[in-house]
Amino acid sequence: MSITDDVAVEDLISRFAGQLSPADREAFHRAATAALPDCAGEDAAYRELVAVWRRYFRPPALAAAPAQAARGAAHGDRTAAVGSISI
Repeated sequence: MSITDDVAVEDLISRFAGQLSPADREAFHRAATAALPDCAGEDAAYRELVAVWRRYFRPPALAAAPAQAARGAAHGDRTAAVGSISI
């Protein structure tokens, strides 16, 4: 039994593609479509898509974290103020 009999392939690919940057979605879609014909069943398709998705996923940059901490200190964030107290 092929994956096309078990699940809606496009829906499964779309769920994974939605988490990618718009620039990577088309390439992911092509790679995912090429990887799925050999899969038998939804579980196998999911595992295959996870492997393909990992090649295209880029985690968000952490550069925003210091800026957020500075904003918290400026707005009276008590956790930011505690670090500056010396005993």
